[in-house]
Amino acid sequence: MYKIEYFIIYKLNLIKILRVKKWITLWRKLSQLILTKNSNCIIEIDGGVNLKNGPLLVKAGANALVAGSFIFNSINPEETIAKLKKL
Repeated sequence: MYKIEYFIIYKLNLIKILRVKKWITLWRKLSQLILTKNSNCIIEIDGGVNLKNGPLLVKAGANALVAGSFIFNSINPEETIAKLKKL
């Protein structure tokens, strides 16, 4: 039997994907499967994450968000990190 520890959704154009209900439904199903199997698998979203779409991603089941460009391109990276941590 295989054990999946990370499920990474990488370099996506999240603006387009978040408008497609199908993707959020799939992420929610994946999240439910992880809970049902009592797994410690982490769903990570990498690419295009910001304060606007972050809450939607977390609600859909993501528990790790990578927001490198959003943080480093912000006026106050420390404040941006603090806000992201509150999601």
